[in-house]
Amino acid sequence: MSDKAEEAMLPYNENIVKKAREILGVSNEELAKMIGYKYSAVNKASSGNVSNQMKRALEMLLKIHELEEQLEEYNNLKKLIKKAANS
Repeated sequence: MSDKAEEAMLPYNENIVKKAREILGVSNEELAKMIGYKYSAVNKASSGNVSNQMKRALEMLLKIHELEEQLEEYNNLKKLIKKAANS
């Protein structure tokens, strides 16, 4: 798990909505679309009232983001190995 995603999920008292926005670089409106919630629900959760269901959706979104980053790193490494093997 990337450090940023882990930070967002560790301390329960930290607002996962704000952390997810920071990590993903999105607004409340964009985040709402990404997890299938209304903007008003995400906006309300930004102030600290996050339901367990929304928290889980955000955790899964952050995990997907982490896996996408890892896949990109893997593909870059794969390209470097191929390039080195062909040299």
